[in-house]
Amino acid sequence: MNTLSFYLLTISYTLQGYVGYIFVTWFYIYLVQERHFGFISGAWMSSLPWVLSIVSIPLGGFMNMGSNLGGLISPTLTPIIASYIGWEKALQVAAGLAVIGSVLWLGIKPAVRE
Repeated sequence: MNTLSFYLLTISYTLQGYVGYIFVTWFYIYLVQERHFGFISGAWMSSLPWVLSIVSIPLGGFMNMGSNLGGLISPTLTPIIASYIGWEKALQVAAGLAVIGSVLWLGIKPAVRE
């Protein structure tokens, strides 16, 4: 893997980690406080990412440093963003970061094995 692909992959995974950790730290609170879900229905809906993770994480590989960096930033930065522009917009920022992270994959060129 060349250096550019390594950096694109790391940045992409960092942005995906940012979004993922919103679900870990803020999604339940968002559903209950902002979207007015009941405690039980909010818990059920906020558990769906975990249920899907049971299947998707083992299929995803071992780019953990970048993801954990995004996860380190996300729980702190998301409520700060929300305090300025609201929770809906803060989650839209996260969605935008997820799209950017996905687009970065287009620049990754896997190494050719000989």
